[in-house]
Amino acid sequence: MDGIIDLLDGTWQFNFSEATALLIPFVGKITVDTAFEIAPDENGVVDVGIEEYTIDPIHRPFDQYPSYEQCVMSYKTEFEAFSQSVCPSLPGEYEDMRLKALWTTWCLMVEPDGETLYMHTMVKMMRGVFEHVSGWQQAMQAIFLSHDIKLAWNILCGIFDYQDENGRIADILDDSSFNKFAMKPPFQGVALMWLLDNCDIDNIPYEDKLHVYQGMVRWTEFFFKCRDIDKDGIWENRSPMETGWEDAPYFSVGFPLASPDMNAYLAIQLEAQARLGRILGIDEDICAGFKRRARELVERIILRFWDGNRWIAFNSNTKEVAYTKSLPLFAALILGKRLPRYIIDKSIEYIMECGFMTPYGLASESTESEHFFHGWCKGCINTPIQLIFCLAFDACGRPELAKDLAMKYLDTLRRTGLYHMHNPLTGEAERDAVGNTSISEKYLFWSSWAASCYLFLAQRYGA
Repeated sequence: MDGIIDLLDGTWQFNFSEATALLIPFVGKITVDTAFEIAPDENGVVDVGIEEYTIDPIHRPFDQYPSYEQCVMSYKTEFEAFSQSVCPSLPGEYEDMRLKALWTTWCLMVEPDGETLYMHTMVKMMRGVFEHVSGWQQAMQAIFLSHDIKLAWNILCGIFDYQDENGRIADILDDSSFNKFAMKPPFQGVALMWLLDNCDIDNIPYEDKLHVYQGMVRWTEFFFKCRDIDKDGIWENRSPMETGWEDAPYFSVGFPLASPDMNAYLAIQLEAQARLGRILGIDEDICAGFKRRARELVERIILRFWDGNRWIAFNSNTKEVAYTKSLPLFAALILGKRLPRYIIDKSIEYIMECGFMTPYGLASESTESEHFFHGWCKGCINTPIQLIFCLAFDACGRPELAKDLAMKYLDTLRRTGLYHMHNPLTGEAERDAVGNTSISEKYLFWSSWAASCYLFLAQRYGA
């Protein structure tokens, strides 16, 4: 480490990732020579406190620090309360991973503390590699953790704390300098619709409902104002970093890229904000307008992206069409029964017959595709694909497919661990893709994305 400084008051300061930490030896001794050493006292006892800051550290009176035993009890109490509120138990064989999944997510939750940028509870991605908060992951966390509706709504509120003047929500919410001009799909409307359909929001404070409503309206309008280049009522992504899929083969036709899945999320978002608006007492003409626009967008999605046999994407400038065997295009099925039955049936037939379904879950690119590779969306089994298609199959009236997919993915996570990328040919975790394999710490690259998804799918489909 660099910058280890003896503050001459019994504490030492050192840099710790993006923060500064104080090292406080209550029992034992700290020495710095050619190496940094914490030595026990004459009885072989070490008792050291570490206090983290994002500002210059000034330690509190030594007698105000809790003991080690008090810290353990405090954390046990807090974790047990979280576990009971989010997932008190799981059916049968899934129970053995419950506490590990809960612990993984809970350890990555961050709260407003007066120092950080956070204004609501948020969930970081993973330790060491991606300790950031991403907008569409937060939307999925709101679904995953919806057994505790107050927590889920708090997370949803947090997403809308970070909008720019145009209403855009950046990809990375906790650091405006990182990925400043990237964003992720508008999955927040899907999350809101889930909460409205499956949870009682009567006890959510009015101002928190209004915060989500106002933020979501601004977020929706951003896409029509800033991402519909040809003004045809269909919005386009301008780079892979805006899609959530980043390396999907259908990007080969270039950008700006119009795709059915992204517009499907926005259609649901329009519908969800209409429902929330009515709950809030927003003018009925406004709410009816949102609902009408949602229907019109669904009609345009069918007209522009369904070619009679399958879903396609296209470059809005060149009009070149992408016909790759990329599963995200079929995420338009999340529209469910808003789509005609023949489109639903033909889409599901395509998925089941064209090399997407594996014993371990759905591959992001068909294993039969010439573009198949072990990338994020070139073929791996990743967490958002599994969630989206479980929700989509349910919405299409095919709960047996949703359950089968959930069972496959849950078994994969139980066997290999809570990684968010898996090899579709072997079912093994893609550790080399999510973290440094030279680091042997077993749980370092377990992801809150996968951990929370495990809890949600096991609760919903495990019985």
